[in-house]
Amino acid sequence: MDDEDSKNLVNSVIRACRVVELLATDGPEVPLSQVADATDLTRPTAHRLLSTLAVAGWVRKTSTGRYALTGKLAGIGAAASHSGSLKDVARPALEQVARETGDTAYLMVARDDRALCVDRVEGPHPIRVHHVNVGDLLPLTAGAGPVVILAHRPDLRGGLDLSPEQEERLEHARKKGYVVSPDDLLPGVTAIGAPVLDASGGVVAGLSVTGTNDRLRGRHRTEAIAHVVRAAAQVSQLLGHRTRSGA
Repeated sequence: MDDEDSKNLVNSVIRACRVVELLATDGPEVPLSQVADATDLTRPTAHRLLSTLAVAGWVRKTSTGRYALTGKLAGIGAAASHSGSLKDVARPALEQVARETGDTAYLMVARDDRALCVDRVEGPHPIRVHHVNVGDLLPLTAGAGPVVILAHRPDLRGGLDLSPEQEERLEHARKKGYVVSPDDLLPGVTAIGAPVLDASGGVVAGLSVTGTNDRLRGRHRTEAIAHVVRAAAQVSQLLGHRTRSGA
């Protein structure tokens, strides 16, 4: 780097980027002392950077006094995916789910306070559900794809007035790693969704399959859940996500 390039650098921004990278790789929760030591910053400097990032909405202080990334990073990743990269990466998995289940597979991302359908692949079964098309915007509180995104993205919940039943549903989705959504967006239709994660562990999309209630029940429902969860995990790995050992 020459002298002219050095003059154009803002060192505090470089330090903040390193803090974000540290939280992404060493998280989900990191103490102040670890942030300071790993980034070669004094504790007061590290604290100021973390406090500034918290005001910007990138970082939050947890109940244990540690620091963690918010879902904002995932939101930016989802916005970047609109260029087609996420869609291209996920397309083979969608095709596989549609082929394995016979039903229609979808890829959803967050767009402001709603969920955007960015891709759809129809399965070979003659009875198909056509109520959601590419480009449609859905509420985050309805449908498997939107709900599974909302369950892992607390930054999207600020403007939502969630009922106790909806809160319980989101908690169930987080614990299970998937959501089953019957008669939600459309009576007689069931959807099953699982989260897609990026390298930082943030949820950038929801991968789902939709079919009639008569089809998605019993053994077929159980198999469809396995197919969707596996496909979402495959896409997550392609995006750089790695499951922690012992997790």
